[in-house]
Amino acid sequence: MGAKGLSVAPNPDWPQVFGVSFEIDTEVAVLPLKSLQITKTGMYNLYFIHCDTRLKELVVEGKTVITLGMFEMALWYFDYAEFSETGIRATGTTIWAVTFGTAERTVAHLVILMVMEG
Repeated sequence: MGAKGLSVAPNPDWPQVFGVSFEIDTEVAVLPLKSLQITKTGMYNLYFIHCDTRLKELVVEGKTVITLGMFEMALWYFDYAEFSETGIRATGTTIWAVTFGTAERTVAHLVILMVMEG
């Protein structure tokens, strides 16, 4: 007997998209007040997207953030494998995993700040 997957009929009213534009040489735009009726539990995402023409030449690459993340996950793997086998946390591996995780998040935040300041 095969397993049957559940499918949910798409809602034609979603996603809800509300747009607002800035006038030339203005720094403030007002989005009209809207209310949405949420009828189902689940995950909902709210996006604010800002397009600045001054950023059109900006290029951001993520290879360094991905590499740090891979090192962090590898270190956590070895930490958990050692802990599972011996019942004792390997202090050195844990410290390195936390250090790589902190470095990864720092680089990610710096990239975000560079994009915001651009």
